[in-house]
Amino acid sequence: EQQVDGSGEGHVTFRDIGILYRTSRQAQALGAVLSARGIPFQLVDIQAYYTRGDCRLLYFWMLLLAELADMDQLLSLLEQERGMGQQSLQHIQQELWQASSKDAAINPDLIAGVSLAARGKAALSRFRLQYEQLRHTALTEPATAVLDLLMCAYDLNPQQPEMNQLHQAALALGGTV
Repeated sequence: EQQVDGSGEGHVTFRDIGILYRTSRQAQALGAVLSARGIPFQLVDIQAYYTRGDCRLLYFWMLLLAELADMDQLLSLLEQERGMGQQSLQHIQQELWQASSKDAAINPDLIAGVSLAARGKAALSRFRLQYEQLRHTALTEPATAVLDLLMCAYDLNPQQPEMNQLHQAALALGGTV
């Protein structure tokens, strides 16, 4: 019998362990115990937890910062911006269609010169500034620092189980975005 502490110094790390369960009720109970003990975990489901609810916003940001976001994910992030209306989003979408293919990774620089009304232009400017600040953090700090900034910016509760789970996963994986 070997004890695992998560440091990765032994022969077995948390990445080497899997727990199989039969029902989602068992998954919730196991997740609560693991979370309470500070053990990082990921529930594998048909739809990953980080693609739903508030985690989805953070996930899309992480994809964008890693230069892996697609057009729909960028538009979803822009939709969250105060002052970004449907007309501005449609105009941005048209510009993106012309600048790249729909499935290609999207860079916010592609929409830097988009002509928008004053409110949309201000929202886009705020978004690009936030992107630049987060990009700098993503290059110099751990991924958890980026998640913390995003949770603060969007007034998300880090104590929500899904937020805690995402934070624990970033800790377990280590490194930057």
